[in-house]
Amino acid sequence: MQQMLRWRFLQDCLKVNSWQWDAEDRQTLNIIGHFAVQAAEKLLLAEGSKFALVALESNYNQGVYGLVANLGSLVVRLLFTPVEEAAFTAFSRYVMHSMSASQAVVPGACILLFNPHRRQPA
Repeated sequence: MQQMLRWRFLQDCLKVNSWQWDAEDRQTLNIIGHFAVQAAEKLLLAEGSKFALVALESNYNQGVYGLVANLGSLVVRLLFTPVEEAAFTAFSRYVMHSMSASQAVVPGACILLFNPHRRQPA
């Protein structure tokens, strides 16, 4: 009996006998389609070089490219870490000095929680 009620509920929810799309459903599907296209473009732009390497180059060249790309990003990270830390400190001081104590609770909590330089628990 309970299973029959559950099946009836599913039929009512899905409207199995009447698949008609109204204007809101079409608009939602249109938005979902746009998001899907944007996600595919982002994937292609972010990972396109890897797709091209896999399709066209040998394993050795893929390894060399991966090594150079990782070493290059490491150099950039090391160069920009002091700039990031200085900007983080300057902006957090500015926020703390320009607000009253009651207004600074939420930004202060965000700075404490989302600080990229806080130590991770061991």
